[in-house]
Amino acid sequence: ATAIRSNCPLEVQLPEYQFQLQYDAHECLLRLLDHIFPSIDLDHLFKVDVDQSTECDCGYNYTSPFVANHLSIPVPPSNELQSISDLIHHFQLGERLVDHRCPGCNQQNTTWKSDLISRTSSTLIISLKLFRYDLLSGNTAKIKPNMHISNIINIFEEFVLSGIILHQGEQANSGHYTAMIRRGDA
Repeated sequence: ATAIRSNCPLEVQLPEYQFQLQYDAHECLLRLLDHIFPSIDLDHLFKVDVDQSTECDCGYNYTSPFVANHLSIPVPPSNELQSISDLIHHFQLGERLVDHRCPGCNQQNTTWKSDLISRTSSTLIISLKLFRYDLLSGNTAKIKPNMHISNIINIFEEFVLSGIILHQGEQANSGHYTAMIRRGDA
């Protein structure tokens, strides 16, 4: 079990976490909140409705709605200055699927996939995918983007940033997570 300690008189034991194993920060946050506030429905508090659409050049299309408790956004390696709002916009533009065979025409690489955010709760967890797995080397690499973190994040409404969890370390398999939380209107 891993103990979470802070300056507050609360110590939380999370028995599902094992020492020296890697965990995603947003998953740890949700488990910690669930442990501290068991009567709160976190899936309702942090809710994102996404319509995943797939459309082929032949006209065949289908949409699969799904609900998540966080928004997981890929971060492309780039030297250009990026914002979270820009990344979310790019995420919703979609991508051409490689090695996908259309069920309508049976052709390969003719399908476009997009994830459109249709609705969110008033509180949102956004996870930036800063680690990439390299199939050739078998290693996980950390992406170090040039990011502008704004106080306001635009999706289809404005969200005010209230906290951020950062990974400090050069590699995906080592380092520390630190958190910064907005206090008041500062």
